Amino acid sequence: MKDMSNTTAPEQRWKVQVAKLKLIYSHLDNDDFKYDYGQRDVMMDGLCKKLGKSRIDLDALLAQL
Repeated sequence: MKDMSNTTAPEQRWKVQVAKLKLIYSHLDNDDFKYDYGQRDVMMDGLCKKLGKSRIDLDALLAQL
């Protein structure tokens, strides 16, 4: 039987990606991943700046996790 929890597959994948990024880059914390509805790009831009990566590089890194 399928797990009927409230967490969707994309939400669960994002949680795993965040956890892995925080393990790889210990200077990241929960505040780096917070964003308001419709403001995900702002959060991603902040991550790019903090990690010294382009958006393309960050997207590629997330795809690998």
